[in-house]
Amino acid sequence: MHTHLTPPQRLRHRGLTRLAQSLAAVITLMAAALVPLVPAHAAAQGVSGFFAAAQSTDAANRDQLEQMQAAGADTVITFGYTLATIDAAAAKTGRFADCTIDGKSCYDAVRSGITVRKVLAYAGNTAFTSEQRLCARDVFTSAGSTTYAVMGVPVNGSCTTATSFDIVMTAHSGVDKAASVTSQAGALGMKHYIGMPAPDMQADTAWLPDTSYLATLKDFTGRFAMATGSPSGLGGFYQHREMPLSDYPDWDGMYSLYSMQNAAIAAKSTTKVVMISPYIDARKASNQTVAKAKAAAAKLAGTRSGLSRLILAPQDGMGTGKGSAYGGDKWGWRVDPYQRTIVGDVTNAEAYFASSEAYFQAVKDGIGGDANVALWGNLEGMAPIIASGSNANPCSTGHSDTRGFTLDSRMIEQLREVAGITAKNVSYHWDYYLCTRNGGPALKDTIAGLG
Repeated sequence: MHTHLTPPQRLRHRGLTRLAQSLAAVITLMAAALVPLVPAHAAAQGVSGFFAAAQSTDAANRDQLEQMQAAGADTVITFGYTLATIDAAAAKTGRFADCTIDGKSCYDAVRSGITVRKVLAYAGNTAFTSEQRLCARDVFTSAGSTTYAVMGVPVNGSCTTATSFDIVMTAHSGVDKAASVTSQAGALGMKHYIGMPAPDMQADTAWLPDTSYLATLKDFTGRFAMATGSPSGLGGFYQHREMPLSDYPDWDGMYSLYSMQNAAIAAKSTTKVVMISPYIDARKASNQTVAKAKAAAAKLAGTRSGLSRLILAPQDGMGTGKGSAYGGDKWGWRVDPYQRTIVGDVTNAEAYFASSEAYFQAVKDGIGGDANVALWGNLEGMAPIIASGSNANPCSTGHSDTRGFTLDSRMIEQLREVAGITAKNVSYHWDYYLCTRNGGPALKDTIAGLG
């Protein structure tokens, strides 16, 4: 049905329409003026990967990965093992007691006729074979169900000209847990970032690596990459020796470690991808400012050393109290109960230089336009522990007496802070996603709906 208006009615109608349009424009401008001046965020993407402990059987790894997939993951990251200094006695006893060549210990067989600087043993269970032989004196043998590799790494020269060697020893038996994760990840269409070999830490400065045998570690890292191969489930390698987002010269040993191992992976692996996960420490007491984080990111990007892709995945600090995801209009709020156990009963602005958003943006700016360096977020899936009271958060599946479960509300803030900045988000650590949280649902059951 159509309504017919007389000419005077049409004039009045047009006038009212114009008045309504003018009022609407004024209201829109007023509303815009009243919007709080807080940062605009892109839609938050969720968590799609987890740090986890490798399990001892294929079935257990498969079950763990299937649970992660159900929580929205396509990525799993595991830690590596140490290449540690041992003495000559340990090279012939314990794990290596049955390693013999023509009646001699494998150690004695390899060291014959050379000067030994260091003896090193790898704590992992990787199976090395003669395909990883780089010097003729390297020994690959077996006794019972255990296979051994004893490798001479020249310290000053080549395999034939060196007068000093480091000897590296490995033993493999049963399931290689890391290889099992890679295999099961491939079967499920997931990607595994496998922990690389790591050096000892310094005896007198426990947070810095022992750089006295970096060349030997580089050699061994290359052999490790060769032994790992290129199965479909391998996404890349993970550097588990960590440091803060700091450009201080005190950390130059860590930068040297990263550059050296990245170069080894680039040279010997067909999967030339490495992940590094430095941590944000935004506390004012730390003096790690946003500007220093940007400088550190540029310095970290410079360690790529021929990799096709270097992933920087900063830890956001919400699980340790070192960082804050309460930016924007929440910046003036008092810190949450869990952060309070670390920084005291103060506001976010009083405790921290800036929120996660500013730090992640600084890292992105530090990377610049390098298309071979990717920025991920490592959003910590736990919280500083509160042992009792209404905010108590103990977690029986967690592996630290200083951390407990976190809340959905905290994870939402963490995701918002990195929205539009990170290309992907992963989270430490899967164990904390299994906590029942005082009888409520575990974080693994809610995380997929938070992004």
